[in-house]
Amino acid sequence: MARRRASGFTLIELLVVIAIIAILIALLLPAVQQAREAARRTQCRNNMKQLGLALHNYNDNFNTLPPLSIGDGGWTGTGSANASWSWSVMIFPYMDQAPLYNQLSPGPNTLFAAANNVNLRPLLQNTIPMLNCPSDTGQPLNNNRPFTTLVTGVNPFLVGKSNYPACSGSNANDDGNMPNGVFPASNASAAAVRGYPKNTLFRDVTDGLSNTILVGERGSGPLPAAAATDKQGWASIWPGFSADHVGNPSPDNVGWRAIRGSGEYRLTDGKSTTGDETHQDMAFSSQHVGGVHVLLGDGAVRFISLNIEWLPIGQTPKVWGAYNRLCDKNDGLPLGDF
Repeated sequence: MARRRASGFTLIELLVVIAIIAILIALLLPAVQQAREAARRTQCRNNMKQLGLALHNYNDNFNTLPPLSIGDGGWTGTGSANASWSWSVMIFPYMDQAPLYNQLSPGPNTLFAAANNVNLRPLLQNTIPMLNCPSDTGQPLNNNRPFTTLVTGVNPFLVGKSNYPACSGSNANDDGNMPNGVFPASNASAAAVRGYPKNTLFRDVTDGLSNTILVGERGSGPLPAAAATDKQGWASIWPGFSADHVGNPSPDNVGWRAIRGSGEYRLTDGKSTTGDETHQDMAFSSQHVGGVHVLLGDGAVRFISLNIEWLPIGQTPKVWGAYNRLCDKNDGLPLGDF
């Protein structure tokens, strides 16, 4: 009687099959990761598109864009009781956050009062999906921009992250103010009133809305060219900023740069017009590969390449690159393709 031969894989055949499967997985994984990043980039673009719609709806209602901040930020020596609400809070009613806006009640309530109120304080830590880039790996509470409250046991007080700071322009004046962006840092040169920025009307954007950045993107991670001792490319925060804590000087990381960005610092690596990189956490940046999303005044969202022309305009006579021109609303210079 003939013996029946047992069927199955030999050890060598099994190893070959496993090796082929491993190779296929190795080839497929980058494609899956790229597809996921493409989806995240699309969501980030959509977030900024929604911000553009909210800003235009605000403008339709008030015939002006919101200012960079509401309040004096503590500059007048009155302490953090007058810490400033940010521009993003002002458009909450136009981005499906009306209940949060009504609870915070900016205006009757100061930011500092909200931070010291047991019922309102947790609201400042809300995650606003529209203000967070899905590619960003930072924590929902921005631990690089802590506030100080009067409440024992909650300091440092961390607030909700935003990846979308407003654009204050590209050209600081001698007072350190930035009057030429759509969200200028001040409408006066005196330090005592720096916390009262000027509203911008669409008619003020004489370079054209399609040629001017309203809002840029900033990631949580360090800037690629940053030295170990330099400020990092920290994300923004949505509630606002304060120039001091309970009447005492605060770290700069919760000052103006917590809610605004500037073209004075080169895209993503944070190099400045002067070589001083201590404020490079005001640069626009992202954790996308190859560039940064920006919201233009006409509501369009563009992905700007890291290779866009940038020039150090902090020299005399001033020179302007395409990126510098995009950040200012009234430089009067032709832009061309970007």
